[in-house]
Amino acid sequence: MAVRPRTPTALMLVGVLAVSVAPSAARDRGPDVLDWPQLHRDLRNSKFAPLAGPRTLVPTWHALDGRAATTFVATGRHGRVYALTMDPGPCHLHALDREGQVVWCSDEVRTLFSSVATSADGGVFVSDGTEVFRFEEDGGIAWRVPASGPALAVVFTREGYPAIIDYRAVATVYDPSSGAIVAGPLALPVGFFPRPSPLPSGLQAFSTGAPLAGWDPAFVDTFIDAFQGFDTAVGNNAPAVHPESGRIFIAVPADPSKTTGLLYGIDFTPATGTTPAALTIGCTAPMGLRTSTSPSISADGSHIYAGDQSGTLFAFDTRDCGIAWSLPLGGAALASPTAGLAGRLYMLINGRVTAIQDDGASARVRWQSDIAPLAQLEGFAGGRFQSTIPLRQNYLYGAATYYRTVPGSTASVPAASVLATIDAETGAIVSTAQLGEESNSVVSLTRDGTIFVASKPIVKAQALGTPSLAPHVAPARAGIYAFEPASYLELALEGIGVAVGFADRAAAALNTGDTEAALFEVDRALQQARVVPETLQRALDRGEIARRASILASARLHAAGVLLRSASRAIERQGRASETLLQLARTQLEAASATVGR
Repeated sequence: MAVRPRTPTALMLVGVLAVSVAPSAARDRGPDVLDWPQLHRDLRNSKFAPLAGPRTLVPTWHALDGRAATTFVATGRHGRVYALTMDPGPCHLHALDREGQVVWCSDEVRTLFSSVATSADGGVFVSDGTEVFRFEEDGGIAWRVPASGPALAVVFTREGYPAIIDYRAVATVYDPSSGAIVAGPLALPVGFFPRPSPLPSGLQAFSTGAPLAGWDPAFVDTFIDAFQGFDTAVGNNAPAVHPESGRIFIAVPADPSKTTGLLYGIDFTPATGTTPAALTIGCTAPMGLRTSTSPSISADGSHIYAGDQSGTLFAFDTRDCGIAWSLPLGGAALASPTAGLAGRLYMLINGRVTAIQDDGASARVRWQSDIAPLAQLEGFAGGRFQSTIPLRQNYLYGAATYYRTVPGSTASVPAASVLATIDAETGAIVSTAQLGEESNSVVSLTRDGTIFVASKPIVKAQALGTPSLAPHVAPARAGIYAFEPASYLELALEGIGVAVGFADRAAAALNTGDTEAALFEVDRALQQARVVPETLQRALDRGEIARRASILASARLHAAGVLLRSASRAIERQGRASETLLQLARTQLEAASATVGR
């Protein structure tokens, strides 16, 4: 359905999660630490949700069939999810419930390769290149204002203002309640790589096949330019925001020869008294071939990561943009780095998931995970990961495409897709679930274990546009796909184990005198302990656990939470009781695990 404008409403700040927040943990929080409100989840672009994730997944529903979904599925309040599509329309912004049913859609938003962002008070922000909108949860338009130009994403500043850096590298900050420009526009000095004429053969094939794979034919050229970086500076990456300093980071091309790039650190200063808000360039740093990946910031806030198109990953100091280290990875950096705790990074390199350890002044590869051998065991010619690789505390998740060789040819075409679960410590692929179509988008994770995948079949579109390959390709599906844990009981046990691990790390930090790290770990343990009873309720609803065991385990988890909060207060006071309280909390967590596991 189309929606009609209505009167703007006042901005209301609504608490999402009532937990005891240690100062050290606050710097890792985005608009909502437990869900996925913007493209790369939080201010840091971390793609990391610090809770246990499911080991085994099952598909639950598929929505918006045949519509090429842009970048990801955003989560909002009350179980609502939002997606943008690039099909002929008329609607391009879609609001769905957790069962995959469309609640409302809007034909006011024009076709664009862009992303939704949601706020804690129910705002839904999107730019279509012509206008920037704030929708409300019921589909009403609170405000709409002219846009500086097309942009991949709306992100939030540290203070909660929507911010956009458009395709031409023009930065603007908006008032979330009115849409008024708060700061900017600030045009960053950049270079532009011109669109080649004619296009390379692969892009010509994509242009022909994209309308068969869910794209609006009139939009295909615009998508190619944004995705490939033709005549654009920020077409396929979104800025990261430092949660403490508020500095906004983006990487752009520095010259039209497509040989050098720049990292910008942009400072946003809110208005104070009679001094207006301002955007200024705080620091810059050179890098290699221009990046096509969104930068991300380390959990401790010290480093900003960006990969270039030669396959080199850079770490820059967030204080002055100085290069801390660079790591050649031997292939194009295709997906934005995922930043976990303790310097753990994960990214996609040449179709493989690559784990990297940031050691401060240098970095090293820990492992690589290749899905091709698994695809070959299942009778396919090979396989590649294609999506970004989001992280839970225990597992990573990645969408992968399997290929078949065309008879009588060396060419291959996409034949199947899966969503893989990867052990974050070892890189082992522990399970796969069938995915209805390929995805090179951002996979979204939620606190209850639900996972959403947006699909825009680029490889299949290219094959559909190639006459010799098209007969060997199945019709494209596209849209969005939802998955849930195969067992909520298994997820509850994983969650308790994660909480125990955080409590143990808190105790270890106390032994070394690092109270800040101890507070951080206690806060994480408390978050996980609060979520597990919700998981147990779902297990009870499914008949996976007896009611008595669920009630008893939840009571023990509540007791563990009380002890963890007391331990946090004791640590802040540097009291000796903190270690004892942590041990008692651990005992309650182990008792809950034993109750659930019977």
